[in-house]
Amino acid sequence: MIIKFVLVASFFIFVVPVSAHQKDKPHSGGWDKMMGRSESARELGDWNSAIGYLKHAKESATGGLPLAVTHLQLAEALAINGNYEEAGEAAKKGLGTGALLDPLPQIRGQLLEVLAFIRHKKGGSPNEVQRLITESKKIRETNQSPFVPRSHDYGLRHSATGFLFLAKISELSRTSVKKIQARLPHVKGKYAKWLGKSAISAEVIIYPKQKMALRQIFDQVRSLILQSYKYARTHSKGRYNIAKIHGLKGLQAQWLINEPKKKIGFWAGLYLIERKDFIFQVNARSQVEEIERATKLIDNFVRGFKWARPIKG
Repeated sequence: MIIKFVLVASFFIFVVPVSAHQKDKPHSGGWDKMMGRSESARELGDWNSAIGYLKHAKESATGGLPLAVTHLQLAEALAINGNYEEAGEAAKKGLGTGALLDPLPQIRGQLLEVLAFIRHKKGGSPNEVQRLITESKKIRETNQSPFVPRSHDYGLRHSATGFLFLAKISELSRTSVKKIQARLPHVKGKYAKWLGKSAISAEVIIYPKQKMALRQIFDQVRSLILQSYKYARTHSKGRYNIAKIHGLKGLQAQWLINEPKKKIGFWAGLYLIERKDFIFQVNARSQVEEIERATKLIDNFVRGFKWARPIKG
């Protein structure tokens, strides 16, 4: 039986209208506040604001793991933003904390992944790149991660399906990838594109199809979402023809949500695609005035999906 909460839990976090970096003074607050603001900016795909906050967080971070985490997040943000020189320096400083990373080897692994990507981009030694990526793979295997890192595109291959959580798919940048719950096979990758005052975001959730037809799963998820929307108006519903580009079946539903107490209206989209024994669910959202742009971006996002060979065992 599909865990209902997993399928829809993150669907209802709507886009913040403006980045925190635009509303608050960038220098105000300590490490915790700066890290919180950088996370909000990152979720919106506002990398410039995220980098600004992380640089300020670095100034007030205590030694040890807080500083290592700050260096990691800064290195990731800089790398995705194309600032490879600075990203490499941040990654090396994070790795320089040495034995302090032992309690959380995942941080060391992620730093190695960023550094491998940067070395590849800057034309570094293939042997050195391979050494870094091999070490990071071992760390993921030890921690039973369902993702395998790739140095040449900073992608993460989902081992069960081969789906590539690339650093960028079409115009949307990856903001996070994780296993949703330790005891479940469900995984989720978040993507976003910052528009200046708002964002278009998408989540890709992958889970086993089990013994249900695509239509049954779609109706179940759609029903659960509608139960949570008091003021949802159906904008579109039916087959999702973009899935045919990949030779797959797909269904979609879109809503306009405009609650009386909120000044901002939202567009939300649900897209389900069936591939072999798995469902690929995309939850998309934007402000309602961006609906035309959002639907085109999401279509291109799905067009950009890529799969590699699944890794068994």
